[in-house]
Amino acid sequence: MDNMTWHDKAEALSFRTQAFINGEFVNSASGDTFEIINPATGHSLAT
Repeated sequence: MDNMTWHDKAEALSFRTQAFINGEFVNSASGDTFEIINPATGHSLAT
């Protein structure tokens, strides 16, 4: 049985750093990324 809480599962998620354009994930032209902040908590979701 799975003993992970939903908090543990949420922490284990990974987010893509690419844009979804024309049916595929692609990098930015410059290769730059930026941090995504959850406005409710102030925590970083992805970089």
